[in-house]
Amino acid sequence: MYSVDVLGIINDYCENGKYHIIIVANQEKIRTKQEPTVTGEIQFSNTGDATEKGNVRTAQVMLNVSAAAEQGELSYAEIKEKIVQRTVQYIPDYKKIVHTVITSMNYENPEYKAFIESCESGLLELFAPDRDDLGYGRRLGDNALFDSKEQERLMPPHNIRSLKCAMKDFYRIYCLLIENEVPNLSNWLYSFTSYTIAYKADIVQDDIFSDETVRKLYPAFQSKYMLSGAKQWIFYGIWDRDFIQKEIIAVKEQAIPRSPAEMIKSLRIMDIDDTVLKDGFSDFLEMAYNGNLTLEEYVRLVENSCWARKYQCPLPEQIDWRKVNTGVDLAIGKIKETLPEGQILHLFIDKKQREYFTNDEWDTYEHIAHFAFGNELMFLKNRKLYIDKMNKLGVDAFLFVQNKRLDLFDEEMARITALAFAHEHNMGKNQFVTSFRQIWKANIQCSDIRLEETVHGFLYLKKLLLESISAKEGTTRTFSIVHTEEFIKILDELAGTRSREGFGSESPVPLDD
Repeated sequence: MYSVDVLGIINDYCENGKYHIIIVANQEKIRTKQEPTVTGEIQFSNTGDATEKGNVRTAQVMLNVSAAAEQGELSYAEIKEKIVQRTVQYIPDYKKIVHTVITSMNYENPEYKAFIESCESGLLELFAPDRDDLGYGRRLGDNALFDSKEQERLMPPHNIRSLKCAMKDFYRIYCLLIENEVPNLSNWLYSFTSYTIAYKADIVQDDIFSDETVRKLYPAFQSKYMLSGAKQWIFYGIWDRDFIQKEIIAVKEQAIPRSPAEMIKSLRIMDIDDTVLKDGFSDFLEMAYNGNLTLEEYVRLVENSCWARKYQCPLPEQIDWRKVNTGVDLAIGKIKETLPEGQILHLFIDKKQREYFTNDEWDTYEHIAHFAFGNELMFLKNRKLYIDKMNKLGVDAFLFVQNKRLDLFDEEMARITALAFAHEHNMGKNQFVTSFRQIWKANIQCSDIRLEETVHGFLYLKKLLLESISAKEGTTRTFSIVHTEEFIKILDELAGTRSREGFGSESPVPLDD
């Protein structure tokens, strides 16, 4: 309902009903001008006799546009002046509000409560930095705290629930900081709280320039006291303790004297001293070209190149992105050899930010992300899991790999499988065959399966099993041989699968002697 109509109804209550009315509203969000509305209607009709062929059905579109306010009609300001006797501005007592929030919260332990209470004045300054500008006569516009001759600043949100959420969520970060004996805890709290409030108010999103936006809103925010893992905790609710622990250790190491190149590879370019950047950039690029950076450090290089261009600060030396991608390949090769546990890349760039990057920068990032978040690394890790668990646990290994996607069954997996099967008792052999069939019957139907190599692996395993039977020739037939023969039948069944169109012929894959 239009605000003028609402005031008209209130006027009727006052004049005719003799009611005393109190209006509670945020005047800044009241529409003072009626917006024109457009409605439409489509009517269909047939031309000529509807029973004859070839008749044309026509559509008539009718638009209704609301008329503008007629001359002489009262505006919102005019009718408000006639109806509202007095306007009283509500000015919150933010000091009391913040104090009450802090003292009334339930805390995980007394130490954390004491820490938050010691930061009360800083949280007040962060939560309501504009509290001295909210008095009568200080507002010069609808939303601005300054007139047009002065620079406008963003209005900080004053959401109590967001403040509470920030103090609650920071506890996990606080514990890790305490555990690692990191100083300046209050600065970490202020930066985390700034991000949380800004995000929940939909002022900042997860993008490459989010720190800059938060800094404009909250002068207390400092990027060096904000972790990438903490941002993921705020934006997506993802708590990765190991990654945050790794970041905190890196922060502590930054206080230890290091070479300029070592400093450049782990810091954002705006946090690097000019002399360090000048002295160490050439050596840093050599590290990048030779594959001596982590994938996260390569992503940081991409971001730093983007930031340098945005702020028009030329780098000491031009980056050869072809060599950088060669270095990325070398780094990926090292990861394939070691296959470290856990997520290998926590620093990522959203596709919505593509416009900020050059083609070379974005191609390098996509090269990294494709490996870090793609299927190849997952398959390599699952293969390693299969081999490790089968080597240690035998038939019980299937409990760990039964829900894992595998794109390959190769000769190494066949050898480990044959050895594990041979070491099982008959009860275990029976379960072994059933579990093997169940897992590989599912995997071999997947579109990612490397079918020819996998069939070769099945037939190689069959060869090993036949050799184990041959070694027992001349002895009494046992149930161990029965289970082995059943396993061979399962391998023939799996090797005969031809679900993928166009895969070779039906002839067996030749085996090496």
